[in-house]
Amino acid sequence: MAGNAASADLLKFTCEPEFGDVYQEVFLDTDAPETVTLKLRGGYDMTEDERTHVMKRGVRGYQYFDGTYGFDVDDILNAVVWTHEYPDEATTCATPEDVAAIE
Repeated sequence: MAGNAASADLLKFTCEPEFGDVYQEVFLDTDAPETVTLKLRGGYDMTEDERTHVMKRGVRGYQYFDGTYGFDVDDILNAVVWTHEYPDEATTCATPEDVAAIE
């Protein structure tokens, strides 16, 4: 994992997208923005485009018996995710300040 969540050069985002029941924590190392740690739990129905987008970033996924899609946390380290590459699409994500206020 890229550093410690408490370090000054690491930003933490907690996101709960509107489109499904998925919880993610994103740790972005500001010194190496291409290195992102993403932790997901739960699953949701992904479109083929969404699934392809994630898979291109080296994240292996699995499908639940109910048809929703999930990820193996061990395979998610160092994956580049939407919150970094597509900030305009991250409107449902809390800011680092929001997260700090909650913690």
